[in-house]
Amino acid sequence: MQSKTDAEKLAWIAGFVDGEATVGMEYSRGQFIPRVTVYNTCYCTLGELTDMMDSLGLAYYVYHRQRKIRRKDGSLCLPQWHLIVTGFKRVMRLCQALLPYLVTKRENAELLIEYLAKRLESGAYKNKYKNRPLTTREAEIIRRLNGGRR
Repeated sequence: MQSKTDAEKLAWIAGFVDGEATVGMEYSRGQFIPRVTVYNTCYCTLGELTDMMDSLGLAYYVYHRQRKIRRKDGSLCLPQWHLIVTGFKRVMRLCQALLPYLVTKRENAELLIEYLAKRLESGAYKNKYKNRPLTTREAEIIRRLNGGRR
């Protein structure tokens, strides 16, 4: 099988993010954290995704979640894997790389890039205890990314 080009890998990852991921902000310990999380129950697909991320030098970590939820037939739901990219610089790099290929998550990625550029430029991300207050625009971006909350 012919190996994929970087553009093909990015397009494949972007398609996966469009269909199986959240692109936004998480509120934790008094601060907003940029995060892209891909959810999947197929370990083989996860392996393909991590191989592509590795070959492109994109940072992530994987979390395995064994759900205890039962279906109507009494069987357990499939285990779930979360591929997570978090942090200002890592999320910025991922969003910028995927942006030309994103469709349904494109607006979220654009908003996240705008927010991260402002925070990175000001150095506000470096010390979580001395972050400068959010500007009106930054607060608006967070609300839009979080479906109107916060």
